[in-house]
Amino acid sequence: MHEAVDLLAQAVGVEDTAQVYAVTHKALASAVNIIARATTPVGIGDACRRLLELHPKAVAAASVPVGKLIDWMMTFQFDGDVDFFELDPVAGLPGNSSDGATVGCRGRSAAAAEPVAVGRPSQ
Repeated sequence: MHEAVDLLAQAVGVEDTAQVYAVTHKALASAVNIIARATTPVGIGDACRRLLELHPKAVAAASVPVGKLIDWMMTFQFDGDVDFFELDPVAGLPGNSSDGATVGCRGRSAAAAEPVAVGRPSQ
């Protein structure tokens, strides 16, 4: 499984961004599903953590709409099958840079209609 994550990591920003995002997203969902149902998910947790680190990069490369990302993050974090992974709430969102930006989220339905800038303040 780690070899597959390595291949996905190499493909981000190089291959078709929408396809890399879709495969990364499905791989993450499958890995979490395996963990939720396995009696001894040896090694899958590490691969899942790597996919969680890769997911925001694939999201950013594919320019996934903010509303779609927020809906997925809320479902994953609060309504998902497992509760032992935590998402970075700003990773992969537009405006996430070292400069930082202000949070302009006016609700999930508004976020679905237009991009919002989210980032960490400069230090």
